Amino acid sequence: MIPQSVNDLPSTDKVDGLDAIIDAVCQRHPGVTREALWSRERTERLVLARFLAFYVARHCTDLSFNEIARHFKKDHTSVINGVQAVEKRMSVNEVYRSKVELWVAFFSNRRDRK
Repeated sequence: MIPQSVNDLPSTDKVDGLDAIIDAVCQRHPGVTREALWSRERTERLVLARFLAFYVARHCTDLSFNEIARHFKKDHTSVINGVQAVEKRMSVNEVYRSKVELWVAFFSNRRDRK
């Protein structure tokens, strides 16, 4: 589930990088755990959550595709594919785009405050 407004974004003091993004994605997607994000499971719910984490990590951290991939125990091409899938969905779905932009704004603002 992607937040509907800024008020729905994760409330966490832990805002450092990829771990904070993963925690937030797990918190906002019922049944999604860190272990599930790292797994080979490909249910739609899990893939959407994983791709969201890839996208936000790529846009809100200084990590490369390879570094993100290593953290998720994936190949860098999986991360590239996930980021591109989010971008494609954002280009055709205004509501989805707005929600993803909330995530990016939230984590970008937290990073900028450090």
